[in-house]
Amino acid sequence: MKCVICGKEIKGFGNNAEPLEHGLCCDQCNERVVALRLVQHQYTYGNAEMRNHFKQVVLKDNQEHPAVIGSKVYIFEMLDEPSYTGATGVVEHIDDIGQLHGSWGGCALLPSEDVFIVIR
Repeated sequence: MKCVICGKEIKGFGNNAEPLEHGLCCDQCNERVVALRLVQHQYTYGNAEMRNHFKQVVLKDNQEHPAVIGSKVYIFEMLDEPSYTGATGVVEHIDDIGQLHGSWGGCALLPSEDVFIVIR
């Protein structure tokens, strides 16, 4: 059985790769999955002050280390589009004003307003 994240052979039973991917992952990739789950939990269930701090850190990071075509992203919050919360996708196009378009759906991500992280 192969890891759905890195493609290497899984030793043992494997680990649930959600929310990063659907399927099972190896122990090494599971470290990234667990880290994403912790960040997701803090953002979702943390207090408003913690959420705002996290949002500012992520927005700053999105400006300093922007996603590129082929980057996989996890969406925490998309402005006025709650149905995209928790979605993942791959950046397929970046338009002239810097909006990210990808496999998560029909709406573009705005790096200056939407809360997302690049997961690979």
